[in-house]
Amino acid sequence: MSTKELAKKQLEATSDLQVANCYFQNLPNEILLKIVDYLHIGDLLRCGQTCRRLRAIVHEESLWEKVNFSCNSLVPTGLLQLILELGCEYLNISDQIVGELTLNQASQLKYLTLNLNFSYIDANKIFDPLLSSCHSLEKLHLSYLDLNSSVISSICTQNSKTLKVLKLTWCCQSSSGRAEKLPFKFIQQIIDQCVELEELTFCQTRLSEESIDYLVKNITPKVSKICLCTNLSVKDEHIHILVGRCTNLTELNLFRTGITDLSLFYIIEKQQSTLEKLGLIGTSIDLAMLFELRAMEKLKVLDFNPEIPGNEDFDDELESFMRQNPSIEIVHLGRALLKQGWSDKISNFRYYEYRQDTKFKQISN
Repeated sequence: MSTKELAKKQLEATSDLQVANCYFQNLPNEILLKIVDYLHIGDLLRCGQTCRRLRAIVHEESLWEKVNFSCNSLVPTGLLQLILELGCEYLNISDQIVGELTLNQASQLKYLTLNLNFSYIDANKIFDPLLSSCHSLEKLHLSYLDLNSSVISSICTQNSKTLKVLKLTWCCQSSSGRAEKLPFKFIQQIIDQCVELEELTFCQTRLSEESIDYLVKNITPKVSKICLCTNLSVKDEHIHILVGRCTNLTELNLFRTGITDLSLFYIIEKQQSTLEKLGLIGTSIDLAMLFELRAMEKLKVLDFNPEIPGNEDFDDELESFMRQNPSIEIVHLGRALLKQGWSDKISNFRYYEYRQDTKFKQISN
């Protein structure tokens, strides 16, 4: 008998064994749970459809604690609903969600990131119910979202006692097809109700001067990280109030704001013992003023544009600054975000990959 024929015969004999004799089935639940924990979401769902025992294991809440939809996939709302019902606490969505979302119970989400890079005909039918289901968020990051009163109410009213990190990136309120600055009433509601905030970011999210004025005068002093980038309405007088009110700042990003050297003076005066990261790209800060940063005891990262073609004096001054301040790393905005961790870091999340030949089936109890 040839080797090929022998292998075929052994395979046929193996397939005739009873399931009860399968080593996999004899493993304790704790080991099976560790094995299926390596599966992507689609494979995990299919595994749960094979038998009652595996279905029970797949329903284990620890498997669904962290879920990441960010593989250029199409995610059905039925799957989103399922993982919320299974107790998901950390959810990142960068994929396109298809369908309408209906939730019959409050979610257990603590961490939620929505990055809407896709065009939605009516995103509110999906994301309004999702945000409305959240009552204990600790961290919320919204990108490219058209904010409305319902979303702001969900953020502030339902999560005001738990929310510590709020990031609004490229968010706006659309009016007649045009992206507008966020209304003053939205900012007022956020500042008045989210009193436990430790980090607040308005990156590429435009605010009116009235909103900025209210923010710096009323924001909770607990805040340690603030980003107001691309808001030219931010002036020196705002920074004077802000650094005097929030005396324990560790990160301050003023990328493309309307500040001058005076703001840097205020920052050095009030934040020299706490500030670790400072963003100044696109401002009117003079390089010579940067030498005063030697007084900043904990400053590690300076986000400042060191490249002005043809300006040899600038290059010489910059080199001198770097020699005198070896503990301060000068970086570009993009490199700072990636290298220094100014953006979200997602690890140990369960991923989902859509396949054309795969149809989602909900696991029933």
